[in-house]
Amino acid sequence: MIIGSDTATTSGTIFSTIPATTIGGIHYHIRVFSTNPSDTTLADTIAIHIKTKPFFTVSSSSLVCEGKPLAFTTSSSFSGLTYHWFGPNAFSSSSSNPVINPVSFSDSGYYYVSDTLSGCFTSDTIHVPVLPGIASPTASANVPCAGDTLALNAGTVTSGVSYSWTGPNAFLSYLQNPYIANATSANAGTYQAIFTLANGCADTINVPATVSPIAGPPIINISVSPSDTICAGANITLTTTVSNASSPVYQWRKNGIDITGATSAGLTTGFVNNGDIITCKVTGNAAPCQLVNTGISNAITMHVLLIPPPNLTLITYAIGDTMTFSGHITNGNAGLTYQWTRNGINIPGFKSL
Repeated sequence: MIIGSDTATTSGTIFSTIPATTIGGIHYHIRVFSTNPSDTTLADTIAIHIKTKPFFTVSSSSLVCEGKPLAFTTSSSFSGLTYHWFGPNAFSSSSSNPVINPVSFSDSGYYYVSDTLSGCFTSDTIHVPVLPGIASPTASANVPCAGDTLALNAGTVTSGVSYSWTGPNAFLSYLQNPYIANATSANAGTYQAIFTLANGCADTINVPATVSPIAGPPIINISVSPSDTICAGANITLTTTVSNASSPVYQWRKNGIDITGATSAGLTTGFVNNGDIITCKVTGNAAPCQLVNTGISNAITMHVLLIPPPNLTLITYAIGDTMTFSGHITNGNAGLTYQWTRNGINIPGFKSL
């Protein structure tokens, strides 16, 4: 392989270039051939070490839009390469795959990259045009109650944008602000708002959407202790169990009329009559989809037992006689107990008629 020549008739310098495809190695030798007179130097007169020139390829993002990342990629079968990048806006990097994020329109231009391996140098150039992108895109959804309208909204300060939406149940719309009437839980999920410019630049925003179920009214259950059957004058304690109501407000009622001051979760009272009907009204903070936020509890009908005073018949004896006392009860209830007294003091053992 001839790598250089000279037509001089005297001693001189022959400049030569090693072909780039030459495989690196340390056993290369140079011979000098002469045609007049015909002569050839020995093969081992000069031995040289040829280093392999590094080779790499460089590429960038296929479509570079303002506000998005600009990614450079280098690829080489050689290991241990040292890279140097520089470009517009004083860009500089020593990474093999640098990224500019976000990229601006002023980052358009030529980027230069070189690599070095064992003192050998290779370089390349790539041109990157930055296209106008979509500025400040926004997208949102309301939170409707079941049966109401789910509204999707999108917008940007950039003009000339085309919109499309995708979502649950194969939803597809090319409106900027589409809506779904009579929304149900099946319409809940993640929607994608897609913004597209004629130059190919696009942006996507994921929008979570919720459809709230209709909440029922408060559910109140009341109970009484010791029982709904008591003796006249005895106290009762009423308690509540409430669900489906936040921050509940209580109002106890007797026979459908509010009991003044009875606004706690529990109530203790002795002012009840036979046949009184006790209930409790509860009002909670209305949930977003709670159509009715007031409820009435179950009703408890009180049974109050009266204890009428007994009628006594007394037999009187003269002074000095032996006195025998007896009594007869009328208008009294079964299960009565008795206690005889003298001067207001119980007489021991005198507990029968």
